[in-house]
This record gives sequence, C-alpha cells and structure tokens, in this order.
Amino acid sequence: MKIAYISDLHIDSYIKYIMNLQAVKENIIKDAEVGIPLIIAGDLSNDKSFALKLLGYLSQYYRPIYFVSGNHEYYFQKQTNNSLEYLITEAEKQLGENFIYLDRQGIKEIGNKKIAGTNMWYNFYQPETEFAYLFKLNDSRFLTIDRAKEEAMKDIKYYNEVIDEVDIFVSHVPLIETPAVKKYKNDNCFRRTVDLRENKIYIAGHTHIIYKTQYENSNFYFNAFGYPNEIEESEKGIKIIEI
Repeated sequence: MKIAYISDLHIDSYIKYIMNLQAVKENIIKDAEVGIPLIIAGDLSNDKSFALKLLGYLSQYYRPIYFVSGNHEYYFQKQTNNSLEYLITEAEKQLGENFIYLDRQGIKEIGNKKIAGTNMWYNFYQPETEFAYLFKLNDSRFLTIDRAKEEAMKDIKYYNEVIDEVDIFVSHVPLIETPAVKKYKNDNCFRRTVDLRENKIYIAGHTHIIYKTQYENSNFYFNAFGYPNEIEESEKGIKIIEI
C-alpha cells in the first residue's frame, strides 16, 4: 500500500513573493501517483481561501486527503471566513468524502490500516515553553496561551486514547527530537513529549525539514515544503511511503 505525505506548504507565502503558483503546485505534486491517499501534516496557508484552492487542486490527484491542523491554521481565527472551522466546513462541503479531517476525530481507516491524528500543541508544562510562546512565536498574536494550553491538553488525552489502536499517527508538532532542534532555541515549541509506541508510523511537520528515521522500533517521517528559498527546490514535493 502506498501513502503520499507532505506538510508545511504555506502556499500564501509563494503568492506573497509573486511566484508562479502553477509552477509551485506542479513542484508540490511532481510525479503524482493518481488515486493514492495523501496525508497533510498541517500548515496549508494563513489565508484559508488559498488553502481551499490548494486542496481542490490536490484532490484531482490524491484520494482521499487526510488532514491535521498546524499552528498556522489557527491564525486569523476572528475572521469569519478565515478560521479553522471555516476551512474544515468548506473543505468537507467542496471535496466530500475525498477530504478527511483527523484532529481528535476518533480513528479512521486508510486502506487496510488505521489512522488518527491531531495538532499536538506544545509542552506547556515547562515554564520556558510559556515564555517562548508569549515572546518568541507569532502564534501568541493569534491564539491566547490559555486556548493553546487547552488544545494541548485535549491533544495529549486523545493521543493516549487512540495510539494503541492505530497503525499511523499524524501530528503537526513532532513527537521526537529532530535535527531541526539546532535551528530553534526552544525545543519545547518544536516537539511534543509523549509515550511513544513500537511498530507505528508517525508523520509530522512544523520544523520545516525533510527527514526520516527509526526510533523505538517505529518509523518517523517529515516532509516539509516550507517557505520560498528555505528548502532546496529539487528536494521539495510530495513523497511516498510504501507499507
């Protein structure tokens, strides 16, 4: 069984830099294998109208699309047509069964496997995480720390409820330390500490890296598209796992 995966597309940043959007979209899909499932591990776009257009484009190639929210999906929540709720409602309306929202939505099927996922907000139980959230990250401009803490508590409760029953767990925030930790001064905003399980597939984003590794007898996959000029163009694009 083949599964495609990607994260951190930030498609609005390419529009901001007046890049050829069609070329960008073609670079995302590259040699698409039509009809296989696609997992998106968060951060489509700050602007939800661009996110919807991108989902519509991707749905021409991949079926279905599984999606977990990233921190950027929570930006501009006060704008009626730019909230996470608006994005999910419109995506389900426009794409129907070809769009599956995972955030704390129980356990879904993907082929003959079981899948679950959610954002997995940060390690707020550590004081340095609160400081980083309030004074170093853009997130606090759009989401109060109390709301972020609430989401984090719900996420960990959900993870503990489903992880033993699934084959694949998708999160936006990584559940292990990645090489990107050297780039960030506060790892607690770029990793969520959990009790990992063996023989699982974990897919995540957030740290804007392309990386795969094995840890605790499980496989971890990261495949960020990233901002313009952040990742080598030849490396960017949807990748495939065969399980």
